[in-house]
Amino acid sequence: MKRCVNPESLEALESRDKERLRAITLTYIQNRRERGATADEICAALGMVHNSIAPRVSELKSRGIITELYDASGKRVRRKTRQGCAAGVFVVSERGRENLKAPCSLFGSLAPESCAGD
Repeated sequence: MKRCVNPESLEALESRDKERLRAITLTYIQNRRERGATADEICAALGMVHNSIAPRVSELKSRGIITELYDASGKRVRRKTRQGCAAGVFVVSERGRENLKAPCSLFGSLAPESCAGD
């Protein structure tokens, strides 16, 4: 029997999943503090595939919540992936740190119960 899925329901489910993955990705990067993390390091630590995490990293970067890490000479910090490629390292940006104080604005329905009614 073929099952029909409401497109709006499927879209909402995918949206919640992406938001959850953004929250997990951001938390991992935040916990790494000034060392930061590459998308590959996040994937390895969380046991997830690159196609799930890399887009979430890009979304967080485009929102200004995370930023590339640079060394003292202004050169972008890169670390080797498990495949031996050089990957950029990301850290939580100043804007991201400010928003982490108010998770309601970052995570919507995934924010703590204390955000209800904000």
